[in-house]
Amino acid sequence: MFDKIKPAVALFAITFFFAFALGFVHDITLSPIEAQKAKNEAETVSSLVPGVEETASFTVDDGTEVKKIIECYGGSEIVGHAVVVEPKGYGGPIELMVAFGTDGSINGAMVLSHTETPGLGSLAALPAFTDLFVNKTGRFAVVKSNANADANEIQAITSATITTEAVVRGVNAAVEYFEVNIWRR
Repeated sequence: MFDKIKPAVALFAITFFFAFALGFVHDITLSPIEAQKAKNEAETVSSLVPGVEETASFTVDDGTEVKKIIECYGGSEIVGHAVVVEPKGYGGPIELMVAFGTDGSINGAMVLSHTETPGLGSLAALPAFTDLFVNKTGRFAVVKSNANADANEIQAITSATITTEAVVRGVNAAVEYFEVNIWRR
């Protein structure tokens, strides 16, 4: 009887040890990971909003793709806003920051994290794609070919239409949130 229980007890002990060790390592690394994420976010805001000295962040939990609003201050004046959105792409969520200037136009957009296909969907994170939104207002549309930049048409990345549509949907969600809740105060 004991011979049948002995392997189960050993397996339980090993599993318990490694689960405890994994939890311990998680607790140790959580703080540095969060600090690095905050540092990366601050650097991204600084690169997208000129003149930012301080920020104030607000979490949005309204069931939309909008996750966070960042008010950017240069001294005591607002110099812009950044909206963090998380649309679902082909490979999973795409965390995207869209920055707006005081005139209401898009200062820039940057993909913060994604799990899109390397060499295809990952091209949406490159400045060649995200710069298509700069200095524009209004909603954007994805087209398969012959994009008209003046009409806010974004040409789909070849073989990555789902990713392109997700990024454009995220930018549109940021634009809508900005226009409704911030710009038209």
